[in-house]
Amino acid sequence: WERSALPGAPTAAADRQALRDFLLREGTGVDMGRSDWEYLWGVHVSGYGTGMVIRPGEKGTANAVMFASELLDCATALRLVGLNGVGLSATGCTFTAADAAVQAPASFSTVSQFNTCSFGGTSRAAVLLEGRGTLTFQNCAFTGWRESALEAQAGTVSVLGSRFEQRGRDCLFGDNVRCVRMLGNRFVGEPVIEAACVNADVMISHAPREFARCAASLPPAAPTPVPRTRDLFDVTAFGASPQEGDSTQAFQRALDAAGKAGGGTVYVPAGNYRFAGALTVPTGVELRGIFDVPHHTVSAGSVLMCTAGRGEEDGTPFLQLEAGSGVRGITVWYPEQNLASITPYPWAIRSLGPKCWLIDVCLGNAYQGADFWTHPSDGHVIQYLAGGLLRRGLFVSKCDGDGWVEDVQFNPHYAARLHASLPAPKYEGDVFGGVIDHQRHFLEGLVFGRCTREHLNRNFLYAAHDGIAFRDDRGGANAIVINHGTDTGSRAAVLEASGDRGVDFLNAQ
Repeated sequence: WERSALPGAPTAAADRQALRDFLLREGTGVDMGRSDWEYLWGVHVSGYGTGMVIRPGEKGTANAVMFASELLDCATALRLVGLNGVGLSATGCTFTAADAAVQAPASFSTVSQFNTCSFGGTSRAAVLLEGRGTLTFQNCAFTGWRESALEAQAGTVSVLGSRFEQRGRDCLFGDNVRCVRMLGNRFVGEPVIEAACVNADVMISHAPREFARCAASLPPAAPTPVPRTRDLFDVTAFGASPQEGDSTQAFQRALDAAGKAGGGTVYVPAGNYRFAGALTVPTGVELRGIFDVPHHTVSAGSVLMCTAGRGEEDGTPFLQLEAGSGVRGITVWYPEQNLASITPYPWAIRSLGPKCWLIDVCLGNAYQGADFWTHPSDGHVIQYLAGGLLRRGLFVSKCDGDGWVEDVQFNPHYAARLHASLPAPKYEGDVFGGVIDHQRHFLEGLVFGRCTREHLNRNFLYAAHDGIAFRDDRGGANAIVINHGTDTGSRAAVLEASGDRGVDFLNAQ
């Protein structure tokens, strides 16, 4: 606000100080109530009364993962009033405060886990546990406090392979603490641990011990794929129209024109376009709809309605991407799919070579989503691929070098919560529950084969037989999986093969 140059912005020194004093006294940076699977990534909050509070909402509580975030110079950096049983997992985060870097009050009864985090400031206790829940710390650092680095009045505490970086009392355990595990920690001088919990299950060993460390910094960012030229080709100029019976030829004319021109953007204005055939996107071309952000089937937009390939699971994919081409801001919809009697279709999208991309693409009710497995997929970038996939979601393999799969969201409601313009049968009974049951039995969600360096960030799926799977394709994947969630999976994670560097999961639930 100070640097915005907006009218009324505080620019004088006294006004800036008054703003800071107010925020430190009254401000809350992040207030989280009921939230299913909250993802926090690179969050920065500084100078607030409460940096972040996680508390019960009107309809429940939250579970969350937090990665590479900073809550700095607050009165209380993180306040854990209440979470659901899945709890919080934080990795690579920094918390500093004047009152408490982390406070878990008497209402806290579940679990929060911290890996490779640091806690400091000028607070009486850097971490204060007052409730009966569980706090765990692995490879963490307690960097500053006045009286105790860690004070627990109740609950369960586990501290493994962590550092206490100043002299003084390191830990204080009250008489209502139930369980303590402290193994392989390091101290400045002799450890100072006071424990009044005479009836607790306590195990403390200062013998040197190493615990596996994780790469807790932000991973390399994906490149921003763009078409080869800035030329624009509007499909309506080639005869496409939502009112036409079949837009296949008109769309392909626009795509071919862009390809012959050396690349460009083939733009699809909002509307529902029908297709009785398949499309090929040439090298250097992006097929682009109206959305520049993640979207849902409740929003319609630029919708490609596919009727081709009904009953042909191994047929020609609807959209085929030549090397160095992509799709952005589009929804694909199958108007003849019946969720009460599911029919196979070919893949909605298949890449035919390296450096293809999918960004902000919704595959509403696709039987098979995106195939980046069949052909070499080096340098692929997939960001917010979404849908209520029915049999196969996203398959990726044959990637030499880096590949990125980020912010994928597979959930049956993409197939059921629709804009009024999307054609769908009139269902009776609990069809939505039937779709979930079908997915639990048959859906292979995110599947990876031979990938040299795969970056998987912030992906989530609800209802699948195999949530995330790593399989052999003349080799397995080397992958780092950060902030992943599989909910309601028959097999949440399937590990059948990996590359020589393996697969690492951070903040997975």
